[in-house]
Amino acid sequence: MGSQLDADVAVVGAGPAGCAMAAACARRGLDTVLVAPDPSRVWSNTYGCWLDELRPLGLASTVRASWPTVRVVGDRDHTLARPYGVLDNASLHRQMSDQLVRGGGRTMAGVAVGAQHFSWGSRVLLESGHHVDVHLAVDAGGAGGTLLAKVGPPAAFQAAYGMVGRFSSPPVPPGSCTLMDWSPAGIEAGDDDRHPTFLYAMDLGSGCFLAEETSLARWSALGRAELRRRLHARLARIGAQPEAGAVEENVLIPVGARVPPEQPAAATGAAAGLVHPATGYSVAAGLRVAPVVAAVIRAHLDRPAGPALLSEAAWRAVWPPDRRRARHLEQFGLMRLLAMPASDMRAFFDAFFSLPVERWSPYLSGTASASDVARTMAALFRVAPWSVRRRLALPG
Repeated sequence: MGSQLDADVAVVGAGPAGCAMAAACARRGLDTVLVAPDPSRVWSNTYGCWLDELRPLGLASTVRASWPTVRVVGDRDHTLARPYGVLDNASLHRQMSDQLVRGGGRTMAGVAVGAQHFSWGSRVLLESGHHVDVHLAVDAGGAGGTLLAKVGPPAAFQAAYGMVGRFSSPPVPPGSCTLMDWSPAGIEAGDDDRHPTFLYAMDLGSGCFLAEETSLARWSALGRAELRRRLHARLARIGAQPEAGAVEENVLIPVGARVPPEQPAAATGAAAGLVHPATGYSVAAGLRVAPVVAAVIRAHLDRPAGPALLSEAAWRAVWPPDRRRARHLEQFGLMRLLAMPASDMRAFFDAFFSLPVERWSPYLSGTASASDVARTMAALFRVAPWSVRRRLALPG
């Protein structure tokens, strides 16, 4: 059967993580097929990331807009000296697609519904009744995955409602980016607000802004109608009404789900549990692991050792043992955030962003070791006010 395979690798899902994985595999000379209902579709969501995460990957040219500093508002105003940007989705998609084709890879329009695993590799099953036989299947199908054994529900949800377009006056100072503004959305909100939200907003250039009301994490997602109400109340308060033609953006991200165990199908992106529990970000992580996993696949196929060892190696490239340990600590941090009212949430982020940038940046990027995560948590505890310390120290 091995000599009759359709490809070396099948990547299921054509989001940023899936496209990056397929492109990286093709660059390594692997016969790669990218399977998705519409592989040519460019993503519509706004994806933000720290620029220092993109530069080592050679992707700095795929940034739509960037800022040398970002602003965070809690009870105090913070200017963070870490460059931030939003991706040009069309440019990133085009670059990944070109690399896939130049490497000899191809796309297949279809809906994957599952996979079977054999001594020779894996068979990806399609809704059409067709299948794709490969050495390794990689699930990039988003939260919960398409090919993976289920690991249970997420711990919480991040939700956001935003508008992209022109406003009667800028929602943030021209040329700037506000990562978080925890000031109350409306005058009726108070310190006992059990579901605090923040403004995420930026100048995208040419008179266009993004303004988004975001619920960082909640056991059950804060509804679109409430987020919309809060955003419009905030915009009215600051005199920045959206003009005709502004486009709505809705975001719902499961966070805090258990990292999947190693299994016959590999995974990347949200399917692999790469969504950061504290931020909801996963795109940069998916871009970062793609070349690492592709190199591991190439090395194992050059010295065949069977599909079990291949999938195990791919999983460990995505989740080295120390990063799995670090994720347990990051999820602990999420649990503490879920219980904080508005006043403590503002104080928490005041304390967090008072730490040196080299202390908090690996934590937010999802690159910190377990010991570094523990040191960041300890440093935060030392500088946090007693109201926040009390919540961080709660048992359970």
